[in-house]
Amino acid sequence: MALWWVNLGEAYKVQRSAGRLWCPNQLQRNGKLQAPLSHWSLIEEINDGNFIVACNNQKIRALLVSKGNVSANIPVPVALKQYASKGWGPNGWELQVDFLEFQRPPSRQEIVKGLFKKEAPDSPFKTLMPDGSGDGLQVFLGRIPDWDGEELFDRLLQLLSSQQLAQTNSAAAEDGATHPATTYNALQSKRIGQDTFRKRVIDLLGPRCCATGLDRTELLRASHIYPWAISDNYQRLDGHNGLLLSAAFDAAFDKHLITLDDNGAWINVAQLSPAQLLQAGLDRMSECRVEGLDSKHKKYLELHRQHAKAKFGTTTQ
Repeated sequence: MALWWVNLGEAYKVQRSAGRLWCPNQLQRNGKLQAPLSHWSLIEEINDGNFIVACNNQKIRALLVSKGNVSANIPVPVALKQYASKGWGPNGWELQVDFLEFQRPPSRQEIVKGLFKKEAPDSPFKTLMPDGSGDGLQVFLGRIPDWDGEELFDRLLQLLSSQQLAQTNSAAAEDGATHPATTYNALQSKRIGQDTFRKRVIDLLGPRCCATGLDRTELLRASHIYPWAISDNYQRLDGHNGLLLSAAFDAAFDKHLITLDDNGAWINVAQLSPAQLLQAGLDRMSECRVEGLDSKHKKYLELHRQHAKAKFGTTTQ
């Protein structure tokens, strides 16, 4: 349930070549082994299919995709020993990952501009200035706040996509870099499972818009309640994590401009004006209560309201 950030420093090439992330699981101090640093132990919370933003020398080098679960008590890889700190214990955690590299890595400041305005536990940043300036924390691993994660993921996905398209007719990528076809396939993986997810949403709530009752399914979208980008593999396909919505409701709900209470009533979180609601086709929200929500839907809706509150400061009418 997260998008992650990893600072790899000089060890980036070694970790990339191995297709793994490794960090110590104990701190060594004065010849004694102690509990690990908190930003090391966060790696245990990464789930299969989570995305991790890899930063190196103020550049976003790659978007990583975790594969399987973290392994414990793995000795320091030989190739990493040259970078080993005196504070590292002899063993650590290891996580297999796919590296989707940027051929033209964007600067960290460029990619996080306008984000990380609020502090959050385990964040890799302190509160940044609106232009993205400010130093990141000196940590190995950080958890990106959910309210920033989806926007950050979309920015990275657009960059990866545009760079892949630019390379489609070019020569093969440089030795050691990700081949364009590999990146293309990885980008397309976002679509994998969408048909399964859509069917599960329809099986639970019916083949009509949850808000308007429109029953032309070709005009409806299966919208994730908890965003796809920061979900784990189970949540991405969980039918309870979705609503079937017409375009206007889908767009507003996806951007947290509107949300739902546990009784299925819509909340105008962004305080859209009556004129804006009318122009968007959302002016009759009060008449469009969503029926059929159960406790599993409500678990996801609580997260949606939390994100909406983080963005707009309130989830009251």
